[in-house]
Formats: sequence, structure tokens, C-alpha cells
Amino acid sequence: EREKNAFELRLERLMLRMRHGFYEPFLERALRSPILAFGIFFFLLNLTFGALGAGWIQTTFFPVVERDDINVELEMVAGTREHIVNAELARIEDVIWRVNEELKAQREDSLDVVLKVQRKLGPRPEQGSLFVVLLDGETRDLKTDKLSALVRERTGEIPGAEKATFGIASPFGKPVSVSLRGHDLEDLDHAKDELIGELQQLSFLRDVVTSDRPGEREVVLRLKEKAFALGLTHQDVLAQVRQGFFGAEAQRVQRGQDEIKIWVRYDEEGRSSLRDLEDMRIRTADGNAYPLRELA
Repeated sequence: EREKNAFELRLERLMLRMRHGFYEPFLERALRSPILAFGIFFFLLNLTFGALGAGWIQTTFFPVVERDDINVELEMVAGTREHIVNAELARIEDVIWRVNEELKAQREDSLDVVLKVQRKLGPRPEQGSLFVVLLDGETRDLKTDKLSALVRERTGEIPGAEKATFGIASPFGKPVSVSLRGHDLEDLDHAKDELIGELQQLSFLRDVVTSDRPGEREVVLRLKEKAFALGLTHQDVLAQVRQGFFGAEAQRVQRGQDEIKIWVRYDEEGRSSLRDLEDMRIRTADGNAYPLRELA
């Protein structure tokens, strides 16, 4: 067995003095007077809670942890076509890469701060997001919130955006959340607008958004007398409209063990506006076709 050096011997003597001079007498006294032991415990516990309540000990339940990614979420007004959302996401992505080039030029090691950008559309046509992967925090030497604020500033106004957020996704929700309740929807709408306006004036808040979203726009068809005179019913007209804009199954093809369904509908240019709906041709039982505007 090797001999202990001077440091190990001093450390061993210190531990023995603490054991025999402090811990052992305290343990014997606690065993003889359990009430005193519990009293000391509760005194220290109350002292700790008192220090927490007085603010002498600072705590946080959900500390902000620096991450190596940024989420950009975009939601346009209901009914916005997918290619418009994709174009805005592409513009924001271009801003991100330009910011990366600026930061890269300022670094001595010339490393990219932004490593990868993933673009995603959906789940609804007017929604989309970007997932930005960053250089690790120790090497990056730049706070994520500062980088997201820079991207937000360079992006500027997004026409038609109902919601646009730049930052870190938190599993615990938003830092500030306000719920409004009432029986009058009009009053609630006015209160919501006033509250959003006041919150946007606060410099320490950003990405002020609302969960109050307008519903999907719909078109209600009412048949004219001409349609009834031609023998058409609401079901006939609506079925043809659905087939033209949503699609209709035209064929099924067997490929190995898989069955492939082939659907047919108008192309993108033929189903992108209300004018296209009004101009679509509705066929009658005798094979004649009439514009929808003449029938409904």
C-alpha cells in the first residue's frame, strides 16, 4: 500500500476532527433530545422560506436556457395561397443568410453562425415556419435572442401577416399571456385591439400576437330560377363545383400491392379566384354547359 502524501494526511486529520469533534457530539445530543433536533430543522426551514419570500435568495422555476436554434412562425390571413406563404418564407430565409454573412465577416475565425435553415409549410395553407440551426453557443458568442431580434428587424413588415414570431420555442408557453372574457363579442374585439396596441408600446415585449383568428371564408350558392328550369338541383351544382375545385376520382391503378387513386380537378390558374368559380361551366343532363353565374 502506497504512503499518503502530506495533503492527503492533512485532509484525513481534518475529516477525523470534524467527525469526532462536531458530528459525533451533535448526533449524540440529537438522539438524546429529538425535539431539539426537529426544532433546529424547522427553524432552518422557516429561515430559508423567509429568505425566499424577502427576496434575499433569488429563484426561478423555468430559467431561460440558451439554445442553438431559432423558430420563425408565420401565419397569413385566412385564405392566403400556399405559394404566397412560401414566397414570404423564402424572403425571410434570404434575410437570415444575409445576416449570417455579415456576422461571419465580423468573426476572426470566419465561421458561419447559421448552419442550416429548414422551411416547412402547413398545417394550414396560410401557415409556415422556418427552423434555423445555429453554431453552438460556446463558439457562437452571440445570444440567440439578439440574433432573432436582428433577423426580425431586417425582415421588416410582412404584408398580410396575422402572426409572425421570431425566437426560441418554449415548452412552457409565452412569458406573458393575457386572456379576455366577456359576453359581447364586439366589446371583446375592441378590448383586444386596445390591449394589443398598449402592449406593443412596451419596449421589453416583442411578437405581440392574438389567438383570435377569423374563420375560413366560405361561398354560399343559391340557385336561380334558370337552374331549376334546366332540371338542376343544389346537389347537382355543388357536386360539380366540388369536383372542379377539390377534385374527383377518375381512375384507380394497381401497382404491385398498392392501389393508386387518380384525382382530376382544375389546374392552379383555373381555381385561384372567385371569378374562376363564377366562370366554371355547369353541365345539365342533356350535355349543355352554362356558366355558374347564370345558374346561381
